[in-house]
Amino acid sequence: MRKKHKITHTMSRKGYARLEHEMKEESLDLSSITRVDVWIQGHKNKDGKHLNEATSSTLKSIEEMKSSDNQDNLRQDTLAKNFGPERRGQVRALGFGVTPSQ
Repeated sequence: MRKKHKITHTMSRKGYARLEHEMKEESLDLSSITRVDVWIQGHKNKDGKHLNEATSSTLKSIEEMKSSDNQDNLRQDTLAKNFGPERRGQVRALGFGVTPSQ
């Protein structure tokens, strides 16, 4: 199963929720941190580099689409457009226990 994973995160055991918390502590505007920002940060090394070509190309397309998309709606934001709809019982880049409402 792991062989199929091409886009790997670089957060170790931290997780998206703790990464988002750290990003909000460093930011002056709390509302400026979206799940797309958290996802992008979670897939870069500490020095800002990407692990492989698949990650690099995906991050590039997400960053290009990020400014033009509505980031408030989980079903229509940049991640949803790149990866398709969320699977039942999960939401990318929002941490454990978050599910999309109907």
